[in-house]
Amino acid sequence: MSMSTAATQHAPYASIMVPLDLGIEAEDRVRFAASLADRFSSRLIGVAAEEIFLPLYGTDGAVGVDARVFEIEEVRVRDDLARAEEVFRRAAGARNAVEWRSAIGMPRLFVAEQARAVDLVVVSRHGPDDAGHGRMGLDPGDLAMDLGRPMLLGPRAPRRCRPAASSSPGRTPARPGARCGTACPS
Repeated sequence: MSMSTAATQHAPYASIMVPLDLGIEAEDRVRFAASLADRFSSRLIGVAAEEIFLPLYGTDGAVGVDARVFEIEEVRVRDDLARAEEVFRRAAGARNAVEWRSAIGMPRLFVAEQARAVDLVVVSRHGPDDAGHGRMGLDPGDLAMDLGRPMLLGPRAPRRCRPAASSSPGRTPARPGARCGTACPS
């Protein structure tokens, strides 16, 4: 019996979870996790969380928060979570076994809590030149210490081109977000 036949008869991962942020690599991370979910006939779960940031005001030890600032920040966080869900659903495609979970709260704690119910967590490596992931972003090293579950550190997303300020004669600048390759200007 071949290994691929054995894998389809016994799925080692019933559920695969992928944490989301609004970074440029998020969609590629979901596609990678989705390909694993397809391979193992697993349920794909996307998760995201973000904290509400509130500036504190006060004097003489008394601290206050403006209620309007809280409401504005809460709407912004909910919008971020909705955008993360859109990224997840777009990248996951038309799969049947897809689930989305999100919360307003600390991303690292929320992901660790959600990981209790899954068999594998897929994250991607962050390089020193990678763009920031905002307040939803997670450090894979810190997350590994919290999970208590198998974690797969997937490949970083391919580098993306930035449009060239001026191109060489005969070369067309790459469109923003295009994958780097032979067509990218140097």
